[in-house]
Parts: sequence; C-alpha cells; structure tokens
Amino acid sequence: MASLPIATRDDLRPQRKRYHGQVFTLGEIEAVVAEFGMPGERWKTDPTMKYDKFIEVQVWDDRLINERLPQVDSPLSP
Repeated sequence: MASLPIATRDDLRPQRKRYHGQVFTLGEIEAVVAEFGMPGERWKTDPTMKYDKFIEVQVWDDRLINERLPQVDSPLSP
C-alpha cells in the first residue's frame, strides 16, 4: 500500500498528509474521513491526492480464534 512510503520517502512529501503511515481504529478513521473526506475521484485531478484512491480496511475479530483454542489462561481468552 502507498501509505507507508508516502509517510517516509522524501520524494513523496508533496502527497503526504497527516494520515499517511498511520493505523486507525474504526472510531479514529471516522474522524479522519470527517476531516479529509473519502478518497473519491479527486486523485484524477488533484496531484496531492495521486495515491489516495481507497481506504484499506482490516477487520479483526478474535471470537473465532477463541472458539478454537483450548480454554487456558491466555491473553486471547475472553
């Protein structure tokens, strides 16, 4: 994904925004979208949005893991 290189490479500084190179919770991403808007089609005409074509989402739910692990004292145990 483009977020980390934009956050760290000097040649990509013109495209860099506060949210690049960051990981957000659902509540936090809602605030980022409220501030900056959805990527939409702006990347086609705004050079500073060149790499902002989508929002990557990872959904984590440990319930399935907990169901399959033996019930022992574990940080994954509910």
